[in-house]
Amino acid sequence: MTLSLMILPKERFPLKRVRLSELFVKHMASRGNTLHWILQNEKDAEASDTDNNRFHVSGRALAGNVLLNFLNRFGRLKKLGTGRRVLNSERIDIIIANDGIIEGFIGLNLARKHHIPFAFYLSSLFFDMDRNNLKVDRSPKTVIKAIESYPKEALIGYLVRKCDVFHPISEAMERHMTDVRRGGRTFPLPLCPADVFVENGRTRSLEEGERVELVYIGQISRLRRLDVPIEVLDMLNKEAGPEFHLTLIGEVFDKGYTDELLEEAGRRGVGKHLTIKEPVRLEEVPQELSGSHVGLCLLPPIDAYRVSSPTKVLEYLALGIPVVANREIEDQRRVIELSGGGEAPSFESREIAKSIMKMVRDSGVLSEMSGKGREWVLSSRVYASLSERLERYYLDIIEGKEEGSVRDT
Repeated sequence: MTLSLMILPKERFPLKRVRLSELFVKHMASRGNTLHWILQNEKDAEASDTDNNRFHVSGRALAGNVLLNFLNRFGRLKKLGTGRRVLNSERIDIIIANDGIIEGFIGLNLARKHHIPFAFYLSSLFFDMDRNNLKVDRSPKTVIKAIESYPKEALIGYLVRKCDVFHPISEAMERHMTDVRRGGRTFPLPLCPADVFVENGRTRSLEEGERVELVYIGQISRLRRLDVPIEVLDMLNKEAGPEFHLTLIGEVFDKGYTDELLEEAGRRGVGKHLTIKEPVRLEEVPQELSGSHVGLCLLPPIDAYRVSSPTKVLEYLALGIPVVANREIEDQRRVIELSGGGEAPSFESREIAKSIMKMVRDSGVLSEMSGKGREWVLSSRVYASLSERLERYYLDIIEGKEEGSVRDT
């Protein structure tokens, strides 16, 4: 038996989300399952109906400023009518909503009316992030988001409680939401490295006297506290040993903050050792990191990050790049410990610097971590195996083998 799934994504361009395109568009569809996407953007639908993916457009997305984003919430309601039309013409086994509150309530409504299991996939504690952003940014947009975070938290909590299957993005999120969930089926859908990382990895080594290339990929925003890796860079270059260079790659949310980072590096005398780059396409990342020796995954220990999935850790490891990731982020620490592919110090500059020096002082240590980390990812965290387990889980629910029953309320 194969599955027929309806997916209600929040994003205007959901197929650009690796976790959706790799797990569902690619791997779940390749197993013969049919996926019906309820979209709000013609650009995604232009991907055409291929490989068991069917795209249904509910209307045009509005975006560009605060007002248009607000009005677009009403446009997203059109997904309800589109979903009804699909349900009236197609067999649907499970309805999945991804992140969106509006999409979540639409999915819950459709599932209850048609007696279909409803799954809610939550990728982040967005409400917590919005509140923490207010600590570093007092712009009107940030203030509005912080105010909205409280009803958002309540509505997301309701969906987590009422859904038939809860898909947290990590085991840490599963534990964090235990009191909200109050029992019921839970099946974490952790992120895995995209296939392009798996297919382009190699064991890293460091030649004597070679400059050590450190890399960070992620948002370049105040909330990420990127002053910490710059302080680490300063400490490392004051040590007797190799020269260190740090490259920050990511989307810039505030150019003023980028200027501050460059000024901070200059003040510390490591300006020439720091490079900040715009993000590159996913397919280009392996080549961009071809000369990197150590990947940095340093996240401030706020709740939104504590329960996040260690995406970048896994991508670095898949490429064969040893990782330094702070231990306060539970799933990061767990991956480092299980894989042996790096170090997990606390989120403190001196401890981070010590961990990096430990890795590079002996080239054999770096190479060993590189090989171990990549081998562990290939055997434990790839979308091909995750899709197989998810398919079996859904089939067990439909066939009545999975414990629990579809809720009536």
